[in-house]
Amino acid sequence: MKLTIVLTVYNKEEYLERAFNALLRQRNTEVYDYEVLAVNDGSSDGSLRLLQSYAQRDSRLRLLSQENQGLSMARNNGVDAARGEYVWFVDADDVISLKA
Repeated sequence: MKLTIVLTVYNKEEYLERAFNALLRQRNTEVYDYEVLAVNDGSSDGSLRLLQSYAQRDSRLRLLSQENQGLSMARNNGVDAARGEYVWFVDADDVISLKA
């Protein structure tokens, strides 16, 4: 695995669909060998339910869930669980595109 994209989530339900659609539409896996590791930081809205739904539909998405510990701990836990050689941090309200 080349890249782990760590997506930190705290009460961002309204942004997740757009963020995931951008992250998961990167289909050229010959160029991009990546996973998306979503770290739910104790969200109290529907973020966790939405994360679980996406994780069931796409094997590139893994989910970690923790009690609210803040952004730094969410990122640290994401790094600890990352399988990629490289790690890239993305916030739940970001929309990104990978280009060769």
